[in-house]
Amino acid sequence: MKRPVQIRDVAKLAGVSASSVSRALNSDRYASDELRARVAEAVAKLGYEPNSVAQSLRNQSSRTIACMVSDVTNPMYAEIIGAAELRFQEAGYLMVVANSRNGTKELELLNMFRRRRMDGLLLTVDDDTRKDVLDAMRDADAPVVLLDRDSALSCDRVTVDHRQGARSAISFLLSLGHRHILLETPSARVRPGRERIAGAQEAVQAAGLPFSVLTVIEHTDPSQTRVFSDVLHELSKPSRPTAIVSLGTEMLAGALAAVEASRLRIPEDISVISIGDTVLAQFAAPGITALRWDLKQFGRTAAELLLDRIEGRSGESRTVMFPTELLLRRSCMPPPGAQRM
Repeated sequence: MKRPVQIRDVAKLAGVSASSVSRALNSDRYASDELRARVAEAVAKLGYEPNSVAQSLRNQSSRTIACMVSDVTNPMYAEIIGAAELRFQEAGYLMVVANSRNGTKELELLNMFRRRRMDGLLLTVDDDTRKDVLDAMRDADAPVVLLDRDSALSCDRVTVDHRQGARSAISFLLSLGHRHILLETPSARVRPGRERIAGAQEAVQAAGLPFSVLTVIEHTDPSQTRVFSDVLHELSKPSRPTAIVSLGTEMLAGALAAVEASRLRIPEDISVISIGDTVLAQFAAPGITALRWDLKQFGRTAAELLLDRIEGRSGESRTVMFPTELLLRRSCMPPPGAQRM
């Protein structure tokens, strides 16, 4: 027996999301004339008959966006979320923020979003190569915008040029004469980690130096306690790092605590660069040199991409990449006895 035509069949033929089809069929005032025409043509070709009960349920849960991040206490996520939420409010949507607790709740949350029929999803994931998470995102039956992640899923993305940023930070330290540099980064399971490691290695290679000048620690547990322990271990070695590059969140706090516990002075004994210009980087003593990008515009852009997708104004998937800038403060200087490049 041939299965009945479903809303996802209409969405596929019309080249839009299932939620966009639902809005067009329900005469949502935010559905464009072009979207309604595309959906009407697909409905006619397929002979689709909307389920009135399902439509009613859909209307009760409309105009809601789900935002899932790995850690809502991360100050960088806070700025992104705040900017995105404001843009959604302007468009008449409510945004619900969920904490995946560094990936442990991802599948549970994605299934919850599917059951609650969210209009769209803003997502980070803890491992952008996991097939089960990819399948759950696909099954959510809603437009997705990924925040600084790669994915085999065809969706819109907002990213940061971490490779260029790491390359500029490491190149700067090498130019000061540093030859023992510690890079603290989240795991290479996600795009920022992979890109930072690649950028750092490119900087070392471009300087004609051996990769041994760079020590990389990938943190699957980015807690302050764990980073403190790892950095303290590195600083206790006879050939200790003379410079640290660290994500400017709990990781930076842990690194700075380890520097203090080692009775080292910044920048006289060790130089420090923050990835992300967080409040901690800005108000530490001395101020920490930082890689920065526009977090608020990042969040607003992510919201704009999702609104375009929800309301049928988008065609092919888009990726927007934000550049980084190295902001110099007083946390870096040549190590004792170094010869600058």
